[in-house]
Amino acid sequence: MYTKSLLLIGVLIALLACNNKKTEDKELPKNPIDRQIKLLSDSIFESPKNARLYFERANLYWKKDEMEMALNDFYKTVTFDSTNSDYYSVVADFMVQNGNLDRGILSMDKAIQFRPKEPKFYVKLGK
Repeated sequence: MYTKSLLLIGVLIALLACNNKKTEDKELPKNPIDRQIKLLSDSIFESPKNARLYFERANLYWKKDEMEMALNDFYKTVTFDSTNSDYYSVVADFMVQNGNLDRGILSMDKAIQFRPKEPKFYVKLGK
């Protein structure tokens, strides 16, 4: 009898755990970009100094034309990983597209500083 009760409790816990997962899925936004932003935000909550997560979310905000949010995440990206030249290159593109040529050039210069032999950086700088 004791074993059957434990087994029943185990099955109930498993069913409740599965039910919670379905609730979480229902809470996710239907829009694919918003869904990705939500999932990345959850991951950032778990790993708040992971530059890659901020970088990915910044690009999604940029796609949504939420420039302030994108800028904040790009800033955090280079704060947490200040030696990744690819981050600086994308930040440069973002700055130039949003009318901040001076900061775009500074960001591209920073990218070149870390990878001086990367030709695509010089091509972007010359545009």
